[in-house]
Amino acid sequence: MSRSGRFLFFLGIVVMVVELIANIVSIVRFSSINAVGMNWGSTIAMLFGSFFQGGTLMGLGKIIELLGRKR
Repeated sequence: MSRSGRFLFFLGIVVMVVELIANIVSIVRFSSINAVGMNWGSTIAMLFGSFFQGGTLMGLGKIIELLGRKR
């Protein structure tokens, strides 16, 4: 159980980093296409949205690790 928990935790970190890089590239492309640029609210929502899926995986990994320690 501890291996799967650690795997999910590190997978969450990888997902966060990859999605954050992809969102930054998308923001740069959108801002270069439009002369006006993107709304600041949508930019911030895109950046913080990248932490959602990775954080969920990290949380599940920690829960599995804690459940494995109690046994």
